[in-house]
Amino acid sequence: MQRKTLSISIGIVISLLLAINVFTYVTLTRKPKVYNMTVVTEDLVLKDLTLVSFNKYLYLDKGSYLEKKEINKNISDIIIVAEIDGNSIEFPAEKEFTEERYYLNTTKFIKSNIDKESILKISIKYNMDGIQKEFHDNIKIINNRVKDM
Repeated sequence: MQRKTLSISIGIVISLLLAINVFTYVTLTRKPKVYNMTVVTEDLVLKDLTLVSFNKYLYLDKGSYLEKKEINKNISDIIIVAEIDGNSIEFPAEKEFTEERYYLNTTKFIKSNIDKESILKISIKYNMDGIQKEFHDNIKIINNRVKDM
């Protein structure tokens, strides 16, 4: 009887140790990854476009902002659209871009798994001094990895 109890106890201890090892491995290897991008057009710079990837989700941080390259230019009607794995993110912007810097204040969670082939497609449309302009770029996300959290 004692031998059977001892065997069961050892089995339980081994199972618990195995479960702890698996849990520790999974939590240590699945750390969030941070990506930070800067997009430069002829007249504007989109800075601190920060994405945080964890498991199968992607978080867009709200710290992104636009800067004019030349302060005296009149820029208006800005439309910024980013696309990742078919998920579209639209950044609302003011009708008139009057300041030197404009914070976009957009946050979003997307179900998307970033891998070495993931591309951020960015499209920026705007008017500068009455002339309609467009900018399109494909950015390989993995090349902009900053750190693991």
